[in-house]
Amino acid sequence: MARKARLTVFSRFIIMMLIVGPLAFLGASYYNGENGVETIKDLFNQGSKESTTETRTNRTEPSSTEADDNATYKIRKLEEELAYKEKRLDAMYKENETLKQKVEELERKVAGE
Repeated sequence: MARKARLTVFSRFIIMMLIVGPLAFLGASYYNGENGVETIKDLFNQGSKESTTETRTNRTEPSSTEADDNATYKIRKLEEELAYKEKRLDAMYKENETLKQKVEELERKVAGE
Protein backbone atom coordinates (compact mmCIF):
# COMPACT_ATOMS: atom_id res chain seq x y z
CA MET A 1 0.00 0.00 0.00
CA ALA A 2 1.67 3.20 -1.16
CA ARG A 3 1.49 6.34 0.92
CA LYS A 4 0.46 9.63 -0.55
CA ALA A 5 3.39 12.00 -1.05
CA ARG A 6 3.29 15.01 1.27
CA LEU A 7 4.61 18.50 0.68
CA THR A 8 6.52 20.28 3.38
CA VAL A 9 5.85 23.92 4.17
CA PHE A 10 9.10 24.93 2.51
CA SER A 11 8.28 23.07 -0.71
CA ARG A 12 4.86 24.74 -0.80
CA PHE A 13 6.60 28.09 -0.37
CA ILE A 14 9.01 27.37 -3.24
CA ILE A 15 6.19 26.28 -5.55
CA MET A 16 4.21 29.41 -4.64
CA MET A 17 7.23 31.65 -5.34
CA LEU A 18 7.67 30.01 -8.74
CA ILE A 19 4.15 31.16 -9.55
CA VAL A 20 3.94 34.50 -7.70
CA GLY A 21 7.44 35.77 -8.55
CA PRO A 22 7.04 36.01 -12.32
CA LEU A 23 3.52 37.40 -11.95
CA ALA A 24 4.82 40.11 -9.63
CA PHE A 25 7.61 40.93 -12.09
CA LEU A 26 5.16 41.23 -14.97
CA GLY A 27 2.84 43.40 -12.89
CA ALA A 28 5.68 45.72 -11.83
CA SER A 29 6.92 45.97 -15.42
CA TYR A 30 3.44 46.84 -16.62
CA TYR A 31 3.10 49.44 -13.87
CA ASN A 32 6.42 51.03 -14.91
CA GLY A 33 5.30 51.20 -18.54
CA GLU A 34 7.62 48.49 -19.81
CA ASN A 35 6.86 45.27 -21.61
CA GLY A 36 7.66 42.56 -19.08
CA VAL A 37 7.44 39.71 -21.58
CA GLU A 38 9.98 41.42 -23.86
CA THR A 39 12.27 42.01 -20.88
CA ILE A 40 12.16 38.32 -19.99
CA LYS A 41 12.79 37.35 -23.62
CA ASP A 42 15.70 39.78 -23.70
CA LEU A 43 17.20 38.14 -20.61
CA PHE A 44 17.05 34.67 -22.17
CA ASN A 45 18.28 35.83 -25.59
CA GLN A 46 21.23 37.97 -24.55
CA GLY A 47 23.61 36.09 -26.87
CA SER A 48 21.63 37.07 -29.94
CA LYS A 49 22.42 40.58 -31.22
CA GLU A 50 19.18 40.86 -33.20
CA SER A 51 16.88 40.36 -30.25
CA THR A 52 18.69 42.91 -28.05
CA THR A 53 18.66 45.63 -30.69
CA GLU A 54 15.01 45.00 -31.52
CA THR A 55 14.03 45.15 -27.88
CA ARG A 56 15.87 48.39 -27.35
CA THR A 57 14.29 50.03 -30.38
CA ASN A 58 10.78 48.80 -29.53
CA ARG A 59 10.74 50.45 -26.10
CA THR A 60 9.14 53.83 -26.24
CA GLU A 61 10.32 56.56 -23.94
CA PRO A 62 7.70 59.07 -22.85
CA SER A 63 7.93 62.41 -24.58
CA SER A 64 9.17 65.40 -22.65
CA THR A 65 5.69 66.93 -22.46
CA GLU A 66 4.27 63.72 -21.03
CA ALA A 67 7.10 63.58 -18.51
CA ASP A 68 6.52 67.23 -17.58
CA ASP A 69 2.78 66.63 -17.17
CA ASN A 70 3.48 63.58 -15.06
CA ALA A 71 5.96 65.51 -12.90
CA THR A 72 3.59 68.43 -12.37
CA TYR A 73 0.80 66.00 -11.50
CA LYS A 74 3.01 64.30 -8.92
CA ILE A 75 4.09 67.64 -7.46
CA ARG A 76 0.48 68.84 -7.22
CA LYS A 77 -0.55 65.57 -5.61
CA LEU A 78 2.27 65.84 -3.06
CA GLU A 79 1.37 69.45 -2.28
CA GLU A 80 -2.26 68.46 -1.68
CA GLU A 81 -1.16 65.62 0.55
CA LEU A 82 1.16 67.93 2.49
CA ALA A 83 -1.61 70.51 2.99
CA TYR A 84 -3.98 67.80 4.22
CA LYS A 85 -1.41 66.46 6.67
CA GLU A 86 -0.62 69.95 7.96
CA LYS A 87 -4.33 70.58 8.61
CA ARG A 88 -4.63 67.23 10.32
CA LEU A 89 -1.56 67.94 12.46
CA ASP A 90 -2.94 71.33 13.52
CA ALA A 91 -6.25 69.72 14.47
CA MET A 92 -4.41 67.12 16.54
CA TYR A 93 -2.37 69.81 18.33
CA LYS A 94 -5.58 71.68 19.20
CA GLU A 95 -7.23 68.48 20.42
CA ASN A 96 -4.13 67.71 22.50
CA GLU A 97 -4.26 71.15 24.14
CA THR A 98 -7.95 70.81 25.01
CA LEU A 99 -7.34 67.36 26.48
CA LYS A 100 -4.44 68.70 28.54
CA GLN A 101 -6.70 71.46 29.90
CA LYS A 102 -9.38 68.91 30.81
CA VAL A 103 -6.82 66.75 32.60
CA GLU A 104 -5.53 69.77 34.55
CA GLU A 105 -9.11 70.69 35.56
CA LEU A 106 -9.80 67.15 36.72
CA GLU A 107 -6.52 67.05 38.67
CA ARG A 108 -7.48 70.32 40.37
CA LYS A 109 -10.92 68.91 41.27
CA VAL A 110 -9.40 65.76 42.72
CA ALA A 111 -6.76 67.72 44.66
CA GLY A 112 -9.44 70.14 45.99
CA GLU A 113 -11.62 67.37 47.41
